[in-house]
Amino acid sequence: MNGKKKLVVMSYLRYLNDYSTMKSVERIPQDLLSVWKDTFDQLYLEGETYPSMMAWGLHPFLSGRPYRAKILREFIRYAKGHPGVWFARCQEVARWWKDHYSESWVEEWPNIRM
Repeated sequence: MNGKKKLVVMSYLRYLNDYSTMKSVERIPQDLLSVWKDTFDQLYLEGETYPSMMAWGLHPFLSGRPYRAKILREFIRYAKGHPGVWFARCQEVARWWKDHYSESWVEEWPNIRM
């Protein structure tokens, strides 16, 4: 690749972030659990034909609270109940993608034209 390094960019789904329920009285942790499950179900379905992943941020000062830890535990159990689900760190996902789908790269980096 002409001495250039490849970069794997992974999407981060902000609306799945536990912080989305921090200051909102309109969205409670159970609502977030529902969004997590619905998102997972759709991505799992799409994953039958093309690899997919679900990434989001968790904050210990939020998800570490007992009533929030409960929904996180429920979601993990739910997702693990589906065959073929892999819980991995971003580094592991990037390495896997490069090993199996390097031909799927769509952009040259840096993509900024001066």
